[in-house]
Amino acid sequence: PKLCWHNVLCTVYICLIAASASGGLLSGSFVLAMRSLSPLVPLSFAHAVTASQWGIILDCGSSGTRARVFSWPEKGWSITEADVELEIEPGISSFANNPEALTAYLAPLLDQARLAVPDPSTTKVRAFGTAGMRLLSEMEQVPIWSAVEAAITASGFEFAAAHTIAGGYEGLFNWLTNKYVLQTTLGKDVFLGCLDYGGASFQVTFAPASGVIQDFGYRLRVDSSQERVYSYSYMRSGQDQAMLRYAKALASRSQESPILDSPCHNQGFNFSMNVAGAGERTLRGTGDYSKCKELTQALLNQQNECLLEPCAAQGVYQPPPTGVKFWARGALFFTANGLGLVDWGDAKALSTNQISAKGAEFCAKPWADVASKYSQSYCFSSAYIVAMLNAYAFPPSDETAVVYSRKLHGFSTGWPLGAQLFFIAEAKVDIALDNTMMGPAAKSCSPAEPARCSFASTDCAAGTSCSCIATSMKGNTQERRVLFASQQAGQTMTDSSTGGEASCYCLP
Repeated sequence: PKLCWHNVLCTVYICLIAASASGGLLSGSFVLAMRSLSPLVPLSFAHAVTASQWGIILDCGSSGTRARVFSWPEKGWSITEADVELEIEPGISSFANNPEALTAYLAPLLDQARLAVPDPSTTKVRAFGTAGMRLLSEMEQVPIWSAVEAAITASGFEFAAAHTIAGGYEGLFNWLTNKYVLQTTLGKDVFLGCLDYGGASFQVTFAPASGVIQDFGYRLRVDSSQERVYSYSYMRSGQDQAMLRYAKALASRSQESPILDSPCHNQGFNFSMNVAGAGERTLRGTGDYSKCKELTQALLNQQNECLLEPCAAQGVYQPPPTGVKFWARGALFFTANGLGLVDWGDAKALSTNQISAKGAEFCAKPWADVASKYSQSYCFSSAYIVAMLNAYAFPPSDETAVVYSRKLHGFSTGWPLGAQLFFIAEAKVDIALDNTMMGPAAKSCSPAEPARCSFASTDCAAGTSCSCIATSMKGNTQERRVLFASQQAGQTMTDSSTGGEASCYCLP
């Protein structure tokens, strides 16, 4: 059975455990145009006029706040997004010592958002903070959210929510966005994944091809259908926070020196900053990409003990991404674009080897040749992205696994659309207690001969597929390995490995 993402009668149940963000600058010009964004339901531009429901999601990221405006009809719905540029800097977390100033900060954003909707008084506004806010204490967050609520209410909108969301929610909402937008272009056997490199955190979210998720699992239920998704948010691993950790590591090696030679910046680059625990220091670029790769690799702390295998960065459990198609956004796209690997309006699959080669080429250039507001991060992020994706077990030469994009079918990538869909569908939250999406084992066999597991058409229901998992012991650790993923019921499956047992399951 397929997930019915467009049926307004569907009720979405999402089992969640854990979310992060972005920002920008208030647009100098305000352009409003309604764009039909449903890939399933044919729409005309008249839909924007006849829409009866409107909603706004405020993406309160670590570096700024964005307003995303959505509309949908009351019945037979398909969501549209207003094509408006509504961004302000800095992030609301920077108002921890002065929350009273948030009213004036948000006023221009909300005033322009009013122009995008027919009736602000019936338009629900939800403000969600991500990793930047999660870095603050609860005591620091409370007055900020009180001020945000007051600003929304004073603007004439219908206030709906204002709070910080957990990292897994951000990743899952981003996955929902991509699922909605890509569902007609993805094949039925394609497993979807999302990578989001923000300012303060890095999200990894995907549906494993094996269906096995031992931890950080989220169950998506739509009517009688369900899908399990892995989602984890790495805090202080977004571009800005990772750079601060990098500078701190440089300072720890340079002791009291006021000058920190930075291999992750171009020669000629100089920048003064306050380094945590080390005071004011100046980064001086040396443009040594090989050394930069070593230092960014160290930020992943892969020496941490892995207590639940397999692990990615920081000793955190992650299922293998094999067989999953990923879409990368945020600073992943901006870095690839800055290196000349993907055009601003394109979506393109790239390997980490391609990013590494272009990164080395960029880092070797003098700062005077590449200087701009954004290019100071390209050398660092090109090495850091490669280190992260290698840790996540992406093959370095695979030029198909990860697509880098800023827009998909006219949609802005990111979690706000997914969040709006979540609330339109009146989603509920429950807890996933099992570690697979599978039912009881249909057949079991030993793969020692090699083994052959054959399914008759009655073994798995129509519309389902078959997957076999080998279980064996490695020391004191139980290993689970996918032998056959997503084979159609009725096919014969063979494995030449020896030892252990293979259990085969019917998957939706």
